[in-house]
Order: sequence, then structure tokens, then C-alpha cells
Amino acid sequence: MRMTPLIAVFVAAFLMRLIFNVYVMGIDDAGIERFPDGKDYDELALALAGGTGYEINQSPNTFRPPGYPFFLAAVYALAGHSYAVVKVLQSLIGALTSILVVLIGERLFSKRTGAIAGAIAAVYPFLILYSGFLLSETLFVFLSMVFLYMLIRLRGNWTWWGVALAGLVLGLMNLTRPVALLLPGLLFFWLWGELGVKRRAAMIAGLLALWMLVPIIPWTVRNYVATQSFILIDDHHWLGLHIGNNRTIMEMPDKIGGWLEPALVEGSRDSFRAADYRASYFSFMREMLQRPLDLLRLEGYKLMRFWSVVPTSSKTTPRDAVISIFSYGLLLPLALLGVALSFRNVEKPWLLIVWTLNFCLMSLIAFGSTRFRAPVEPVLVLFGALAMERAWAAWAARGRA
Repeated sequence: MRMTPLIAVFVAAFLMRLIFNVYVMGIDDAGIERFPDGKDYDELALALAGGTGYEINQSPNTFRPPGYPFFLAAVYALAGHSYAVVKVLQSLIGALTSILVVLIGERLFSKRTGAIAGAIAAVYPFLILYSGFLLSETLFVFLSMVFLYMLIRLRGNWTWWGVALAGLVLGLMNLTRPVALLLPGLLFFWLWGELGVKRRAAMIAGLLALWMLVPIIPWTVRNYVATQSFILIDDHHWLGLHIGNNRTIMEMPDKIGGWLEPALVEGSRDSFRAADYRASYFSFMREMLQRPLDLLRLEGYKLMRFWSVVPTSSKTTPRDAVISIFSYGLLLPLALLGVALSFRNVEKPWLLIVWTLNFCLMSLIAFGSTRFRAPVEPVLVLFGALAMERAWAAWAARGRA
């Protein structure tokens, strides 16, 4: 009996993603026109599968993190250059993510909350969408939920091998999307509250950080050999910081908090490299520190875009907006209610709060985008499911009375 809800959630989630990919996206359409990132991922994967290395146009690449291209390369090596196979596998990964949402919900709240969360995750558009594109979000969200579930399993029974395994998964997460490098530092505060011992919390957080670096360091060495410069994972982040934090965007009401094409940023040149983007970013931030109100305005717009009910992409269609309003737009108030209700529990959901804060922080550092919210969507589903479960329980109790 225990497996029945999990199987139902898995089958429903897989079928929903498959239907989306076949009848909405088109099973052979990688969506590269809408999300050009996919072109780089595709070329890198083809080069890896062909044995020529991690390169584009015969030049070693440090612009994209390697996790997702290696995933694609494995698919291409086994099944050929097939977008259909990638989409089917991403649909399976998305279905497994829904199962993890169930398991996390059961352990943090209740079996009923877990079942409701799994049902929502199976059909929730923002957890289905990315399975149809050559984007790292589907793989990253799955690895994120694996890591979150491992932390929840370790609560009350911290073992060194468990911490090591969780740290390795965190390293793979960052090799896929390097937006959780600061997470061990934030987890220290959660661990301190959980354990009540500052020294042990620091030790576990430190071990998570050290094990996180184990899969990252070989790639850092590869980057140094290829470029003769220190690049931890990729140097794409300097471009991201540059296009989201600059003087030009501050004067554009419809763009502030988001990002601009590099060519539109004042002072940008075609010859710009990572060092130039880095210098531009730090110059801008020094200027903003002298104008704290402008800095607060910029950060406020970033958060607005991060939590926006309508997707912030310039290619968002009216259909996308309607779907978002009637899915995320309905889930968000439920999730906020769920957060409030969860603090009535003996065990407070601080882990989910810290998790959400990490990705908000990444948005504040770079720029606001609904894509950055992808690993937070399952947490919103969990809190929304909790609110629905409590409402159902209250209604049932009133009926019995």
C-alpha cells in the first residue's frame, strides 16, 4: 500500500511531462530559439560525445558549467543526437523530482501533506516547463531535491558518511548551476538551531563545504590547464553580474532588476572578457555603495522579478502569462499561508526557509529572474500543500462536529 501513492505520482508526473513534450513543445524541438543557452549546451555535448573535449569551435570552453553538457553527452553517446531521448529522460527526472517532493513532505509535515504536494508537483507548470528545453533546470532541481532530502534524512542522526555523500551531491549541483556555493554557510545557522551546539554545527557545515569541493576541484584544475587562469567552475557569472548591475539599467524602468544584452550596457565592447566584466561590476558596486537608496531600489526590483507572478522573459507570451497566473499565482498565497501555519509545528521548517533565502540571495547578487526561482518551486509546492491539508482537516473536523 505504501508504494501506491508514489507510483501514482510518478506515473502522473511522467505522463504530464511527456504530453507537454509531444503535443505542446514537439518531441524533436529543443526550444533553442526561445532559450539560446541550449545551443551552447548542445554544441558542448556533441564535442564531448565526439571525443574532442569540452569546447566550442575548437576552443576550450569555460563559459558554461559542465554538469548539464556532460549529462547530454552521455545521452548522445548512447542514443545519438536525439532531442526526443533527452526529453523523455528529462520527463523521467521530473517525475522522480515529484517523488522526492512527496518524501520530503512526509518527513517534514505529514503523509497527507506529502501526497498533496506530490499531486501538485506532478501537474505544476513550472516543474513541467523546463523538461521541454535544453536547459539545466530540470537536472538541477532534481539534484537539489536529492540534497534537500538527504539533509532531512540526516536530521537527528548525523553520520560522517551521510554528510560526505550530501556534500558530493551539493558539488554536482554547483557543477550544473553554480548558485549554491554559499549554501553551506547559510546551512550553518540552520544546523546551529537544530543541534544547539555552535561548534558541531560549524563542523558539519564545514564538512559539507569540503566534500562539495571534491567534484569541483578536478574541473577547476581542468580550467587552469586550459586557460592558465583560476576559474572555479565557469566565468559566465561575471557576465551575469555585469548585465544585471550597471549604470544603464538603472535608468530603464522596464529593465531595472533584470538584465540587458551586453551590447546595450554603457561601456561594453565586443572585446570584453571575464576580467572586463568583473572590473565593470566592482566599479558599479563601489559607486552604488555611495548611493545606498539607489542600491536598495535595484535590489527591490530584483526581488520583484524573482517572485513575479508573470514570467520575466522578454519572450513571454500571453498564454504563458495566463498559465503562470492560474498556477504560480494561485500557489503563492497558499504557500505564504502554509509558511505561517508551519510555524505552529513543534519542528519549525527553518531548512526550507534557509533554502529559499539562498536563492533569493543569488538573485540579489546577480539579477531577478523567474528561472532563478526553479529550485524554490518545490518548496512553494510543499508549503501550499500544507495549507491545503490544514484547510481539509479543519473542514473535516467541522463536518464531524
